[in-house]
Formats: sequence, structure tokens, C-alpha cells
Amino acid sequence: MELKPGYKQTEVGVIPEDWEVRRLSDLAQIRSGIAKNSNASLSNPVTAPYLRVANVQDGFLDLGEVSSISIGRDDLERYLLRPGDVLMNEGGDLDKLGRGAIWRGELKQCIHQNHVFAIRCTAALLPEFLNVWASGKVARRYFVVAGKQTTNLASINKTAIGGLPIALPSPREQQKIFEAIDSLSAHEASIEVLIAKKSQVKQAAMQELLTGKQRLPGFEGEWERARLGELFKFKNGLNKAKDFFGKGTPIVNYMDVFNSSAIYVSALRGRVLLTKQERQAFDVCKGDVFFTRTSETREDIGVASVVLSEVADTAFSGFLLRARPINNRLEHGFKAYCFQSEELRAQIVSKASYTTRALTNGKTLSEVKMLVPPPPEQLAIANVLADMDAELSALEKHLCKACELKQGMMQQLLTGKIRLT
Repeated sequence: MELKPGYKQTEVGVIPEDWEVRRLSDLAQIRSGIAKNSNASLSNPVTAPYLRVANVQDGFLDLGEVSSISIGRDDLERYLLRPGDVLMNEGGDLDKLGRGAIWRGELKQCIHQNHVFAIRCTAALLPEFLNVWASGKVARRYFVVAGKQTTNLASINKTAIGGLPIALPSPREQQKIFEAIDSLSAHEASIEVLIAKKSQVKQAAMQELLTGKQRLPGFEGEWERARLGELFKFKNGLNKAKDFFGKGTPIVNYMDVFNSSAIYVSALRGRVLLTKQERQAFDVCKGDVFFTRTSETREDIGVASVVLSEVADTAFSGFLLRARPINNRLEHGFKAYCFQSEELRAQIVSKASYTTRALTNGKTLSEVKMLVPPPPEQLAIANVLADMDAELSALEKHLCKACELKQGMMQQLLTGKIRLT
């Protein structure tokens, strides 16, 4: 394909002719940190804060818990961080390898451990530009190839980090590229903050409305209190060998329940091969509520989700309990929220057993008590909370579009397809 005038083909792709491709090792010092050794003999020791892998996150520093270490005064300068150092972890998730944050001098006389590299840039490379380049497509591909993958984690050594190719504009253009991307990041962050605030408002409203501490206009009177056993009949789910899964009938799985308070059959991805008897025994109907039967922690046990779509020929997993209504005392929409009441959740958690995993069962859940408003008030509460959910959903879609815009703009800016001169 013919190149656009003013551009050239390089190992990192097509870039402007006035840019060059350089290795990170040519543009910065890559500094290893101190290896913690409690048995080492120290000369003239001092105590200094030091950053660990846990402190260096993707694009920001978590300084909530910073450890301290004794270090010889002569070694302090060797490992001391300077404002502008770009911190990158030696190991972690493969998709985050090589991504890090810039040190701004948040702590005095802070050093870094040997699993955190400090990249000290020369004048030709701005730390801010390096940080955005490291999160771009070229760098991500490089780190995937250069990193050593183990079962759960990946790692990269000093030499491999130094081999990172960088398409290098002038420092002035680097600054403009960073500023443009940073403004998009700030827009993303503002949406995330708004989502967090709206989520808190919804959680607070839900707890007030579900316990009757706040009543909606037009409603008064006492609510009933009922055991779940008076409202539902419980049944354990289907257990089959793994060879039966992957095709066949739709199945409600653990994560379908854990990730959402409402289930729509069209969104189910799990499939299982069933006998006629299994189809009848483990069927799913609109209005059924599913509870997670087992979890690694007590806090996550008994999470609930209701089926809100019409259902035909669907089963449910053995990691779940089906709660089938035995009367019409609970409106379907209300079921999507009422099991998130803090009072009800506390009962479920306190009644769960725990050995290597937290467990609950139908007998235990039957004894859990809940407040039951009259059906019209249930519908009104559900409508208020559903409106809040719709607002949150719209914001999350807006955030996704902002992320896509940023990624597309980054690709254009980091390859010089869009110039900021």
C-alpha cells in the first residue's frame, strides 16, 4: 500500500518522517529496586518508606499502605525515587505488564523494591509520554511477547523493558499528545466519579425503601414480616459431568446470578445436554429467584437474582438454589431488589455454614425473614429503583463510549496520524 506523503514504514508501523524509533534503554535509565533482606548487615542504617508491587497500579499509585524498610545510608541515594520517575512492575497480570504510574514525590526519601522498576527519562523522552505510550497498542503487543507467562502471572526483566520500541516525536509534540490524552482520561474519570456517586445514592435509597424507613407518597400502614419458606419452595440445581456442558439447552449459571439481580434468558450463554426428566426437574419459570448456594466467603453467599423474561426450556446449575414462588405475595420487579436489603443479607450470611467454603441450603434460607409491603407499594418501590438503575446504565454506556473514543484517539496520536503541532 502506498504511504501517505510525509510518513514512513517502521517496526512500530507507519509514523511521520520527522519521528524516530528508539529503544527505551537509549532514552532512560532503568533502575532496579532494593531486595528486602532482613538478615543483611547494615552500615549506618536509616528507615525509609518503600514501594511494593501492590502500591503501583495501572495509571495511579495506591499509597494507602506503604511499608518501611531499614537501609544503609550509603544505599539510600542509590534506590531513592525522584519526581518524574515512571514506575513499572516486574510482574503481574499479562494485560497490565509494563503499565504503571509516575512518581511525583508524594513521600519524602521513598525507595522502591526490586520488583518495581524506576524508569528515569532523559530530556528526549517525557515521563508523561512514556506512560501513555506504555498503554498503547504497540507497547501492549511488545509486553505480551517479551513477558514470561507462568500459570497465573507474567513477568518481565530489565533487559526486556529496555528493548521497548518507542515512536518518538519532539518533546513539544510529546507534551501536546499527553495533554490531549490526559483530557480524555479526565473525562473518563469524571464519569466514573458520577457513577460512583449515583451508585451510593441508589444503595442508600434502596436500604431506606426496603426497610420502610422511607415511605413513598401515598403509602402508609404496617408491613408484614414473612419467612422465605412462606413465599418460596427451594430446590438444588443440576449436577452433571463437564462433558455434557457447552451445547444444548440454556442454563442459568452461578455468574449469571452473582453478576446481576435480574436474569433475561436471551442473555444466557451457558448450555447443557439434558434428559427429559432433567428438563422437568430443573426447569426455570418467569418469577423464579435463584440464590448462590456456595461461595469462597460468607459475604458473597446467598446472592439473589430473579428471572424477568418469559422462559422456555431452560435449566439451572447445581451451584444455585431455585426459589419458586408458592403464592403471589411478591411482585416480580420487587424481587430484583428486596433480597439486597442489608437486614436480609445479614440474616443469610449469619446462617451460612463455613468449612473450606461458605454454604447455604433451602432449609436455612426458608428461615430468613423479610418485610413484605403491599403489592402496590412493592411496584412503586421497584419503579423508583429501576429508574435509578436506568440512569446508571446510561452513564455506564456513556463511559464505554468515552473509553472507546480515548483508545481510538490514542492510536491516532501515538502513530502521528493526527498531528498536534
